Amino acid sequence: MTVTLSWPWNEEWVHEGWFWQPEQSDTRFYGRLENSSPDGPTLHLVDTNLFSGHEPPEPVQALFGQTLSGVPLSVHGFYPAHWGAAVAGGSNTLDGFPQTLIAGGQPATPAELTGFGFTARLHGLRETLSGGSMDGGLLNPRAGEHGQGERLQFELDDRAKLELAVFEERSVSRVREHKEAFAAAHLLLQKPMALAEMERSYLEPLCDLVAFATRRACYVQSLRLPASRKSIKALHVVRTPYPKPDARSERDVYSLTLNLADLPEPQETLQAWFALHQRVGPVWQLLFSTLQRTDGLLENRFMNLVAFAEGYHRALHDQPPLPPEQAKAATKAALKSITDRKTRRVYREALAHANSQSQAQRVSELTGRCLAVLDAWELDGAAFTREVKDTRNWLNHWGKRGKDTRDDGAGLSLLVARLEVILYANLMLDLGMRNHEVAKAIGSGWRLDWDVVNQPAPASARP
Repeated sequence: MTVTLSWPWNEEWVHEGWFWQPEQSDTRFYGRLENSSPDGPTLHLVDTNLFSGHEPPEPVQALFGQTLSGVPLSVHGFYPAHWGAAVAGGSNTLDGFPQTLIAGGQPATPAELTGFGFTARLHGLRETLSGGSMDGGLLNPRAGEHGQGERLQFELDDRAKLELAVFEERSVSRVREHKEAFAAAHLLLQKPMALAEMERSYLEPLCDLVAFATRRACYVQSLRLPASRKSIKALHVVRTPYPKPDARSERDVYSLTLNLADLPEPQETLQAWFALHQRVGPVWQLLFSTLQRTDGLLENRFMNLVAFAEGYHRALHDQPPLPPEQAKAATKAALKSITDRKTRRVYREALAHANSQSQAQRVSELTGRCLAVLDAWELDGAAFTREVKDTRNWLNHWGKRGKDTRDDGAGLSLLVARLEVILYANLMLDLGMRNHEVAKAIGSGWRLDWDVVNQPAPASARP
């Protein structure tokens, strides 16, 4: 018997079934799974053995289950939220949030999952490919006679091929007809790969691209893996969105910041995006975790963006003051002149970083690259760099407060907004986009809120 997973694309569904702990398969209890976007899955259990009396239930590492239609399930990381103890012979109830839900299989942990690729739906991917409400996109979901849509396929690297597709689904009843556009990403691998590696190398950079293009939080709505056994056609992975998208991310996209339709070779830009992700390294995620968390403290957002700017510049545009051989020789000569062992150890550590650009120099160079493209932006690059430097030093060291420190709400908010524009422009330039393409993209993405960025710096309210 082959089990068919008919989970709907709109990701609004309810399934009932039976659940049990992996080591207690004989003791089963009723459960109802619900999923909604953007909240993710919830699980309601009745008459469970997961808690007793009035003691709060503990999180459960794993639960296995089966829907009433016969689809095997596994829940990994179940966190109780509400519970009710049995009263007068009734049943207890337990409601909670599965961190990861897998339909179609029962692996002991998600780390066991491998595959030759995935099919994914991402929040914002449709707009990234088909355009916002005020601009057209690269692909048309209504192309073709029956809404087959359009597709773009290209090689990512020597291991993977990516296909991006937009299409239209149509439902008809006796009283109405409904059409809705959707988008999906299909990854095809040459060799099987663990799910964690697929997500790290391909799915997360793609989600970052969507967040970059839409200036909205991106999260995975649907993730399907190809069949691992003949008896199961596919595995469906559902996770609780993290971070929780803010209200802005649920609104329609007015216009894209990165519109692939405006670029002469969109496939090359997409390939460059994944290559850039590899070149920048671990500091990459510092930027995108900050861009997607607009509810964070301004101080944290500012410090994260400055730290990313330093790491990004070091990875791609580093220019040490001295050639490596000359710096090595100077360090050796300086240490040789120090006879005290303790003093030598202190200066060895300090000299190890002597041939490096300062954080202020790195911010200044990134700002200069941006202003060379956005020549209509009347930003004083030198003053902005001083503000970033003094504010960062004040927040990080709490030493002497520089005269250009902007740690009040209005000043710090403006620094964060300007840093975002500067980093956007630099990423676009390093994707190989031309100056006029970058200027057009920034103008489109900040069409409604450029006044927030292009305003005089407020005088600090702090003494």
